[in-house]
Amino acid sequence: MSNTRHAKPRPRPPDAVEAAFRAELRRGCPFCQSRRVVGRFRFHGGGRWDYGMRCDPSCRTFAEPQLAHRIAVKAAERAAAATGQTLRYEAFDSSTGAIEGAVRALAAG
Repeated sequence: MSNTRHAKPRPRPPDAVEAAFRAELRRGCPFCQSRRVVGRFRFHGGGRWDYGMRCDPSCRTFAEPQLAHRIAVKAAERAAAATGQTLRYEAFDSSTGAIEGAVRALAAG
């Protein structure tokens, strides 16, 4: 009996925008210096990579989540400059102190 019906499809590799955002997040948290970035591929909605920075539990981003999102916004701005595309950072609510979000390239026009 084959398991092909139950096997998950393999995620596509990150595109240039997603890879640039991941690279900018890996520059680290200015508060705890964490450089750990975790990626998750979301199959729904056309498939996309979401990246989150995992800060230390003692990091200020746990007490002030807006700091975490500000770090991610700056990373998206640097990724936009690196790729030459207009990007939008989308934050996901998280009470774990993790920077959760994704970047989207906006259509030119």
